[in-house]
This record gives sequence, C-alpha cells and structure tokens, in this order.
Amino acid sequence: MMPSTTRSSSRFYLLSVIFFIGFAALIYEIYSVQVLFMFFVNNTHAVSIAISSFLAGLAVSSIAFSWYVGDRAHNLRIIFWMQLAAAIYGAFILHRVDLVPALLDIIYSHVETPATIELLKVGLMWMFLFVPAFFIGGALPLINGLYMQQHETGTRDTGVVYFWDMLGAILGALLAGFLFLPKLGIYWTSLIPVAINLLICFACVTSRRTLAWAILFTFVIIGALTYQKISRDSDQPANPLDKNFGKIVFQKESPFGRITVGDTQFSRRLFINYRAMCDENSGRYSEGQLGKILSALVKPAERGLNIGLGCGTTAASMAMFGAFKQLDIVEINPVVKEAAERYFDKANHDVVRAPHVNTMIANGAEYVRTNDQIYDAIAIDIEEVNIIYSSPLYTKEYFDIIKTRLTPNGVLGVWSFEVNDDFSKVMYNTLKASFEHVVLFPTLSANLYFASSKPIDKFPLVTEPKYLERQRIILGNPNKGINTLNYKLLEKYYNVGRIFGLPSDYTEPFFTPNKP
Repeated sequence: MMPSTTRSSSRFYLLSVIFFIGFAALIYEIYSVQVLFMFFVNNTHAVSIAISSFLAGLAVSSIAFSWYVGDRAHNLRIIFWMQLAAAIYGAFILHRVDLVPALLDIIYSHVETPATIELLKVGLMWMFLFVPAFFIGGALPLINGLYMQQHETGTRDTGVVYFWDMLGAILGALLAGFLFLPKLGIYWTSLIPVAINLLICFACVTSRRTLAWAILFTFVIIGALTYQKISRDSDQPANPLDKNFGKIVFQKESPFGRITVGDTQFSRRLFINYRAMCDENSGRYSEGQLGKILSALVKPAERGLNIGLGCGTTAASMAMFGAFKQLDIVEINPVVKEAAERYFDKANHDVVRAPHVNTMIANGAEYVRTNDQIYDAIAIDIEEVNIIYSSPLYTKEYFDIIKTRLTPNGVLGVWSFEVNDDFSKVMYNTLKASFEHVVLFPTLSANLYFASSKPIDKFPLVTEPKYLERQRIILGNPNKGINTLNYKLLEKYYNVGRIFGLPSDYTEPFFTPNKP
C-alpha cells in the first residue's frame, strides 16, 4: 500500500495540475472575448460567442475523454498530448490575431447576403474558440479519475477537483482582465497560457519519449515566435529603415510595437515601429486644426474627449482653444503616453499633466462602446483604419455609438489621411450614414471631418483653390459605399507602404494586409 505521505503528495500534484489548467483556460477565454470585441459591435454577441463556444468545447471534451479514464500513466499521457495541442493552437492560431480579419475577408469576398455573412462570421468565431477549449476540457474527468480514492468518497473527491479547477479559472480570469491585458496587451497575454500549457506538459511527462516531444515542441514554439518577433520588430542597425529615425532619443518596446522618438532632419518625430505617427510641429498643421476647429464649434462646452494621444498636439489644441471644464484623453499604448510626456511636452504644452485633463490607458473603441459618459466634442486622431483594434472606430456601427455619446449639439471630429478620392468619399459616406450633418475640411496632407446631429455653424470657410477642388471632387464622387464591421471598405483603398513610404511587403502585428 502506498504510504499516506506519498498519497498526499500525489493528490496535491493532481490538484496543482488541474488548477493551472483552469488558470490557463480562463486566460484564453478573457483574451478571446477581447479579440471578439474588435469584430462585433454588440458586446453581448461577443460574450455569447466566447462563452458558448468555450463551454461547448469543455463539455464535449469532458464527455469524450471520460470514456478513456485509465491508470495514472494512461491519463497523464492523454493530458500531456491535449496540453501540447492547446499550446500549439494557442501559439500559432489564437496568438495570430491577424488571421481573424484575413478569414473574415474570405467570407466577405465570396458571400453577398448579409444574413449569411453574419451566420458564417459567428460560426467561424465559434469554431475558433471551440478548438482550444476541447483540448483543455478533457483534463477534468481524467484528473478526477486519478484523484478519487474509493467509490464511497467519490462525490467529495469530485467536488475537491472541481473546486481547484474553478479556483484556477477564477484567478486566471481576474489576472487576465485586470493585469495581463491592461499591462501587457493582447499580443503577450495570449502567450502566457501557452507557456503554462507547456509547463503542464513537462509536469505530465510519463516517459523519455514524451519528455523528448515536450522539449522538441517547446523549442519549435519558442523558435517560431522569436523568428516572427525579430522579423516584425527588428531593431538591428542593419535595417535600412532605421535611418528614418534620425538621432534616436528614446526607444522602448510596448504591447503594440516598438516606440521610437527620433530627431530627424526636419523635426522630432514619434514612430510606432517604422511608421511616423506625428511630430513636434503637428500642432501647427492638421492635428492642431482638428482640435482648434472642433473646440470652436462647441464652445462653451463642459467635456471633451480625444481618442489617440500621439504627440499630444490635438489634445493640446482642444485644451488651449476649448472652454472644456474636463478633457479626457484615451490612448491604448502606455509607452506613447510616456513619450508624449517626456519628449513632446513643449509641443503639446504639457497637456497630459494639466489639472483639467484626465488621461486613460484604454482601447478607444472599447471605451466609447462601454462608457456612457456624454461629451460636447469627441476627436478621433488615430490615423490608421487598418489597425485591428482601432479599425472599428471608423465603421458606421461605431459612429452610431459615438452619436449616442454626444450632447444634442455635440460634434465629432475625425482626422484622416487623404489617401485617395474613393477613400475620402467612403469616409464621408460612412459619417453621413450616422449623422445628419457632415462637413469636410481639406488640409495639406489630411482631411478633417466634422459630424453632428445639428447644423454645424461657425465653420471656417475653405478658400484655397486646391482645397476647394479636392472638396468638390470628393463630394461629387459617385462612390456610394460605406464602411461597416462586416465590410471594411476603407481598407480596400488603404496601403500602409504607400502612405508611410515603406516597402510594399511591410507587415506588423495587428495589421490587416496591405491592399493593392
């Protein structure tokens, strides 16, 4: 008979395994809900898909593997392979957020009926999350079968195993929602359960053969992820794009790419990876104009919102020219905030530290969807429509939401690259589909859009002939398309390489592919 101390140690080991399986499972779950929020404007739809698919995967897996409960080596071997499968799927499928829009594009390009598109979209997302849950759920009956000492104590033992599984799940959910996602972002958060899956594999090794498989796939996963990271965010001096930075005064990795502040030949600029996002002179040009015009249109005003901090020049112009008692800034990237505070404080008049300014690190799309704060003015200055986590902000569905976050006389201001006439027309059409009144204000390299439920008075006249001509062409363009979550038409006309002067094959995490 096994000594009592050995039995106790063995049972603690089994409870530890099921605890960490539950822990990893709920990190996957919360992460997946966050991903789904990017593609479903209705958060109840996203939560329903995530919960139902995950629970279905757990349930089917549990009933399926309950038929295969055997001795200790047998059960641990099955858990080993399931956890290894979960790690591989997590690293190469769930971790690749950019796969989702690529798969959705296939649906949009081959299906025309809206109801069919929505059904296929839900089905795709459902299976996307069902698979990892299936690899996880079967562990419960397998661990429970080993933990039960005798039939008479089976009910109590099952309760203990289930308790530790749920305890791990609770802790995983809390840490994912309150620590991992806010601090690390979705890119790194998705890798935490992958690492836990691999550690459980090593804990469930029953032979030299399974140990060899665990070591092999750990190196394969680490190697593949490292290669992807280096190829996407390479900071090797040999990269010819590094010359765009000029003299680097600040450089730091963030949850959404590497942030660089460089003193170029013309000005100090802020880069996300190799994309120049703004510079110290932005306040004099279109970004500053956006905040200045928007503030004038709603003055006097109680509260304003700026989505996208960047160098802080849009927020600075809103703070300087608006009579806002409170100005909220929402910026998804904490390192961008750090750069704006430390290296653009003169250009933005230290707006982040102003007493009536509140800066929040949050996803702008998620903020307007879930926060019911009402504003007199909202400025969107994110600049790119093909970033997965911000592209919803440029859709009709989200413009409809933003409309509900404005006072009856409130105004939305949107900064946008000029790109081309079709792009500008779709942007105008999309705003017009949500707001009764939309005004286009062309500038040197950008278009500013202002939208409201009420007529927009006190608007500055466009006088320069070249801007009048651009305005005439855009408003007279017969393109009738609008940008929606199901059909992101703006991305059809948007090419990152062409806009930023980057190679045609340039890619990054969170980007949808370049359009031709």
